[in-house]
Amino acid sequence: MKTIARFSRLFPASLVLALAMPWLASASDGVLEINQTCAVTTGCVAGDAPGFPVTLASAGSYVLTSDLDVSVSASPTNTTGIVVQSEGTSLDLNGFAILGPVTCSKASFEPVVCGRGGAGSGVSANSVDAVEIRNGRIQGMGSWGIRCNRGCRVEAMRIAENAGGGILFMNGHGVVRDNVVLLNGGDGFFGIGSLTSNVFERNAGVGIFDRGDSVIAHNTSYDNGGNGVRCNRCALHENTINSNAGYGVEFFGSAGYSRNQIQNNDTGTVTGPGVELGPNLCASNTTCP
Repeated sequence: MKTIARFSRLFPASLVLALAMPWLASASDGVLEINQTCAVTTGCVAGDAPGFPVTLASAGSYVLTSDLDVSVSASPTNTTGIVVQSEGTSLDLNGFAILGPVTCSKASFEPVVCGRGGAGSGVSANSVDAVEIRNGRIQGMGSWGIRCNRGCRVEAMRIAENAGGGILFMNGHGVVRDNVVLLNGGDGFFGIGSLTSNVFERNAGVGIFDRGDSVIAHNTSYDNGGNGVRCNRCALHENTINSNAGYGVEFFGSAGYSRNQIQNNDTGTVTGPGVELGPNLCASNTTCP
């Protein structure tokens, strides 16, 4: 305290306070914090009431400073962790997790089995565009891990054991990059987007379900309960699509594919009107049909 007192003779009080308590910098950098304590007891930001979901009513940058666990709610499988209501919102999970009560498991050669689901998602941005979600984990939700509208960007997430599925883009294109999506009770991804360098593994449904015009490159779709990829007018390039219970790739509409490895899928390798634009490696190290 003597050191602070000496500083106070030389510098303004506001500067002394900032030096003494550096965590106040979060106010100046414009990033708003979300944690379990404020979510349950006070509300975390303007427009957010105590209790889940945490509501982000205004555009801005938000960061988690603890895990969020919706299991404290009266009906946790029907409870969403965070609801985004404003376009252009950025949400950094900062290495933390949004957690629910659901668990999923898969024995060898058996389908994925999840606990009872509900309507709750990890992050829901159903009615707004251009939302960014990154750098953390969503696990155990009653429905989807992430639900977005259009223009959403999902990066560096681990999305696991959600009863409904992994990532849902409802009405338009988005970006899905460097995520691990596994052991979910539905599809790994459903929607339209640019999907790059993701892993979709051991989901109960289709690994990657493209609704139309997606670009799908450098992904792994492995050991899913449906097709590895279900593709409508997509471009499919340099993916590894192995050991799925359905077809490796099922094409609908015009689509092109090249330099994929598509092997050991139970129903078959490739079906539908896809056009091979370059060599692909299929069953028994042969070229694809």
